[in-house]
Amino acid sequence: MGWFWEIIFKEMILVDTLKYLKQRQQIWAKRKNKKLIGSQCDRGEKLYTETLNENLFKQMSQDTNECFKSGDGNELGNGTLPGKMQALHSSSALTVNIFDYWKDIEDKTPIAKSLLIPSTLIKNIGFEKKYPILENSIHPNIDVVFNYKNGYCCAIECKFTEPFSKRQREYGFKEKYFDGFRKWDIVPEIYKLATLISLEDKAFEKLHAAQLIKHILGLLASCNYQKNKFRLIYLYYGVFGDEGCKHEKEIAEFKEIVKKDGIAFQAITWQTLICNLYRNCTYEHDTYIKYISERYL
Repeated sequence: MGWFWEIIFKEMILVDTLKYLKQRQQIWAKRKNKKLIGSQCDRGEKLYTETLNENLFKQMSQDTNECFKSGDGNELGNGTLPGKMQALHSSSALTVNIFDYWKDIEDKTPIAKSLLIPSTLIKNIGFEKKYPILENSIHPNIDVVFNYKNGYCCAIECKFTEPFSKRQREYGFKEKYFDGFRKWDIVPEIYKLATLISLEDKAFEKLHAAQLIKHILGLLASCNYQKNKFRLIYLYYGVFGDEGCKHEKEIAEFKEIVKKDGIAFQAITWQTLICNLYRNCTYEHDTYIKYISERYL
């Protein structure tokens, strides 16, 4: 390896991934002449658009808006301070920008094919879907769900900067799920993993494994414990450097574990999804493709 590429490689390894992703979004906002504010309006890092619509490709559909209003993430704000979705680096804004566009389009083949999921019999696309695991408990929200007319579903957990902003060991698997979930015997490998990361996750640094396990349990319960009735997709932003490599490695490790229990799990990057959409979409979607490509590639 020549000296020039050695320097480039070292710079890629040492990059602050979170800072890099935020700066890329700030550059996009500057190009679009968008005024930015802080999380406290006049205070905080200037990473928020003044209005929600300025951070979105198009105004959210009414149904999607209601889904986020009923969610647990305070994504839409309180009318005084900006909501989380107004952040340039918001994963919920990224999710809405990619998926809400297709909600009212009859032919959802391009987005389905781009995700590598079944493209026929799609009934609808939902957001912030809750799949109960325990009674009288907060149910984790799954970001996007493709529901099919035959009862099948593809659930998508969407990440942007989250894996690079906090250590996942803070989010170990809670003990209450061991007694509350009735069918651990059908997912023995996942059970072993859950015990390993309870109450503190020392196995995964970038991947929120406990959250993904809870999604699997909720989907199993919702599908009457039929493993062939759903698929869980992990949609994430691919990055270079040590952090990106560690994240990819942990995704592969998790995939191997759940595969042993017969759970359909796949991981795909936002970049791959957008490139697939570029290939699968016709000219009528040009404005949408241009927006998501300029902003997120």
